[in-house]
Amino acid sequence: MTQPLSAQYLENVIQENTNIKVLEDQSSPGVVASWIIGEVYGQLRLHNMSIEEFPIKHKQLGELINLVENGKLSRLHGKNIIKGMISDPTKSASEMADALGLLQINDDALTVSFCNQVLEENAKIVCS
Repeated sequence: MTQPLSAQYLENVIQENTNIKVLEDQSSPGVVASWIIGEVYGQLRLHNMSIEEFPIKHKQLGELINLVENGKLSRLHGKNIIKGMISDPTKSASEMADALGLLQINDDALTVSFCNQVLEENAKIVCS
């Protein structure tokens, strides 16, 4: 992959995803660059393809980064989503994560409610 094409891909991801929170803060180019250098380059090497052949569009990668950076998807699952999106580039990161049941729920009230329910249903075990 040539450096100008990599820089252009990075710039396109940032420009086409201005609505994504992580891409609006000071560290956004670094976050995007980290994903491109680590995950995108890794997949390019693995599949022996160029950036021009990479099936994940700029907007798709931005959405994936947003899901990970906002805690809705773990980085490990984000890496797996990239693999899935290469196989089926018609799906968005959200669609892929939802289909695989990988989206994380970050709701403290829901977590407390679930824990209370488990404790109530297993009171004999918990109290012994």
